[in-house]
Amino acid sequence: MVSKSENRYKNLLEINPLKKAINLGNSLNRDPAFIQLILNESNEILVQKKM
Repeated sequence: MVSKSENRYKNLLEINPLKKAINLGNSLNRDPAFIQLILNESNEILVQKKM
């Protein structure tokens, strides 16, 4: 999901995570495809820890 309020959805199975997303996903215990989607939609990553 990218933005429910904007009716923009993404299927995580269609996302090919890059090395940065894979590394972040592993360190945060998150799906690398989900992290890649966040990276694709972000200008900057401010915090890299699970909250």
